[in-house]
Amino acid sequence: MTTNEKIAALRAAAQAAGAHGVLLMTSDPHSSEYLPAYYNSLPFFSGFTGENSTLVVTLTGSALWCDGRFYVQGDRQLAGTEIECMHAGSAGVPTVAEYLENHFGAGDTLLLDGSCVPATIANGYAAALAKSGAKLESKDIVSPLWESLATRPSLPNTPCELLTVEQTGATAAQRIAMVRDELKKAGATALAVTGLDCVGWLLNLRAMDIQCTPYAMSYCYVTPERAVLFINTARLGEEA
Repeated sequence: MTTNEKIAALRAAAQAAGAHGVLLMTSDPHSSEYLPAYYNSLPFFSGFTGENSTLVVTLTGSALWCDGRFYVQGDRQLAGTEIECMHAGSAGVPTVAEYLENHFGAGDTLLLDGSCVPATIANGYAAALAKSGAKLESKDIVSPLWESLATRPSLPNTPCELLTVEQTGATAAQRIAMVRDELKKAGATALAVTGLDCVGWLLNLRAMDIQCTPYAMSYCYVTPERAVLFINTARLGEEA
């Protein structure tokens, strides 16, 4: 299946959902810099394999933003496709927000998977769309489409281990106590720990879910009385 055919499939899926476009970006629910393959949909749909990029598909066109590390790579990998390579930060190149404002009109809707887009970024896009009377909606049309077109990579499921206090300098219990002290100072009652590095630090938890990055896909929720780890418990050995 060619890149143009995949972009056409994205466009058709957006239309089937009653929308006028879809946005994909290099991100996962943890706002990770490096992604597990399960969440990295951009290379599959665009053919571009660089990092830190955003793809917008409208009913009439498509564009991909890459930073200065990937200008040459982007031009080469997108050559021959309908996708316009946007050199983010270059003179005369619109930002994603500016592009959205100019390519969506009154009553139009742009879809994105809100679980994989930080709120600050999504709010900026929503504000840009609102200038032209369009709106942003959180709806994941990419996952079912990807899974219908190819074998999507599985969620990471590598074995987890706990580092020792000799390796880290503190136990998980000591770090949780530190967090509770900070919650009290802030007048807060709970902390949702969503960054994989933060979960790893808090609990001394390690895995190899991301290449060259020893983290486990997980969340932790800390209150004055409880600390709850959200993870596939089958990955945890007896010690963990």
